[in-house]
Amino acid sequence: MYDIISKVSQQQLKAKSVSKHIGIGDEVLVKNYVAPNKSIWNAGKVVSNVGNVVYDVKTENGNIIRRHSNQIIQSRHSLPFSVSSDDEIVNSNIPLVKESDECTDNVSQNLPGSSSVASPLSTQPYNLRPRK
Repeated sequence: MYDIISKVSQQQLKAKSVSKHIGIGDEVLVKNYVAPNKSIWNAGKVVSNVGNVVYDVKTENGNIIRRHSNQIIQSRHSLPFSVSSDDEIVNSNIPLVKESDECTDNVSQNLPGSSSVASPLSTQPYNLRPRK
């Protein structure tokens, strides 16, 4: 039993862990909750360290918000825009294109050597098993 405990503790000591070092004045991306199921990453600057893992961050619009370190990402570059959690760029000049049925139909028609084959539509009900 002692051998297992010593082996596990040695493995834990050897494991390389990456600690997150966030300092005052660092430019970061901070998670901003805009709706119950939606969040956006906003650029900001760390103003103060409240605890071991809690920081006050001043966002682009001047608001100071308090966030845990797991809701903060260090930024290597100065970002003039916000990035949402879906990797969608907000307030940017890059157009966002969402796939729709029209778009996929047009693409399949323009492919060389492709023939327009209609997909078979099922006229049978989903459950074909007879009732007991």
